[in-house]
Amino acid sequence: MKYIYLLFIIFGLLGCQKSSNSNVITIVMDADPKSLNPIITTSSFGMKLSDLLYQGLNKIGPNGGYKLDLAQKISISKSRLEFKISTSHNFWDGSPVTCSDLLYSIESFQKKPSPFKNAFKVISNVICTKDSHLVLGFDISVNIDKFLRTDLPVLKIIKKDTYLNDFQEPLPLGTGSFQVQSLSHQKIIFKRKDGLLFNFEILKDPFMRYVKTYKGDIDIAIGSLPLNKIKFLKEQKHLDVITSPSLNTTYLLLNQKNSWLQSKKNRQYLNQIIDTKLLIQYHLSGYAIKAQSFMPPLSIFSRSFTPLTEIKEDMGQIPSLSFKTSNAKSSREKGRLLKDQMRLAGVPVRLQSFEWGTYLKDVNKGNYDLALLKWVGVLDPDIYRMAYHSDEIPPKGRNRSFYNNPTLDKLLDKGLATSENAERKEIYNQVQKLVYDESISIPLWHESLVTVKSKRILNYVPDSRGSFLPLRDIQLSLQKD
Repeated sequence: MKYIYLLFIIFGLLGCQKSSNSNVITIVMDADPKSLNPIITTSSFGMKLSDLLYQGLNKIGPNGGYKLDLAQKISISKSRLEFKISTSHNFWDGSPVTCSDLLYSIESFQKKPSPFKNAFKVISNVICTKDSHLVLGFDISVNIDKFLRTDLPVLKIIKKDTYLNDFQEPLPLGTGSFQVQSLSHQKIIFKRKDGLLFNFEILKDPFMRYVKTYKGDIDIAIGSLPLNKIKFLKEQKHLDVITSPSLNTTYLLLNQKNSWLQSKKNRQYLNQIIDTKLLIQYHLSGYAIKAQSFMPPLSIFSRSFTPLTEIKEDMGQIPSLSFKTSNAKSSREKGRLLKDQMRLAGVPVRLQSFEWGTYLKDVNKGNYDLALLKWVGVLDPDIYRMAYHSDEIPPKGRNRSFYNNPTLDKLLDKGLATSENAERKEIYNQVQKLVYDESISIPLWHESLVTVKSKRILNYVPDSRGSFLPLRDIQLSLQKD
């Protein structure tokens, strides 16, 4: 009887389409951002929301390049960068941005507990002066183009001494276009400088995200709806569906601490038995392309490889492997499908799902054999240094596979220190070939970015990272649907 009652509720929800004329724009998120502190947050939604609250000296452009943000002008001389910043910039409490704030921001990102400290240890000889403008200059020891496109946009400008109490903050205070109005476990309210309110609603159930988007309770859903529902939503007159390439890569992480996974042949066997195309066709409804590396097709560093030689010999007795995912429904479903494919090929797998914080803690500690993860916003092949350099093994960084290869380390160091893109491309071709041949991890797919929005939302142009930056420019139609 309870199931019949539930069905009545669901069909009632689907039948009650709502036309909203509220001055609040609702954006759905499928996970808690955990932290809005830009110095320490590494969660996808934490970083997306921080992009709205804080400004950096520059920001990532819609096609993977960079644009100036807080800075008005940039000068480049060999390995030195100099930024000119207007003295008219204020934090939301009205206090002006000063040299002290700029220096404090850089220092905060260069030390513990910031997970980005390795990316910014390349900064040295920092000097800030004030005249008619603030002028901030520093030297860097890596490729300037790469640094400006992928690293520097992460460094946000924060008010001096904001994070003195164990990096906790009562309310984020930045110079961005948005200010926090309220925080809870289920929703976060931002106010834009023009007074428009944005409600970020956290809904972990994909079906409820779909139902509320269909009803009109959700105005914008960025890559968070069940892909098998997109065809139906395309037919709805009150909604727009926008499909675009993304810079995201889903992959299977392999723990090199596991004795069975330390064998190159065993890792290649796992790569061989996973039918990615089948998963894309049926589970992702075709909204993805097969991946051979972390680099998406949009990147100039993207390359393809000849398939590895098929392993036909008997693999013998294979030990049971611990396979962990987050407890998000879509992750659990993908994990179950991958487990079934491995089981049919003779690889016993124990699938476990955990809340994101617990899951990430286990992965960082190496308490897993296989794990399903995603790199978001892959712009530069230096991602391989973060993923596989021995200096990045936790707790220092994000080499969560615990892979250690001196040959790869030397290539990654050389790529980081090289300034010419043509030479970098040659180096990273070697890096990607080594990583592919070794099957250190198993790239699965580059998922398309599918955004569903209400027609009352105007001027929305998605970017390839699926970020919230387009919210800076959108407008709200006052017409009824």
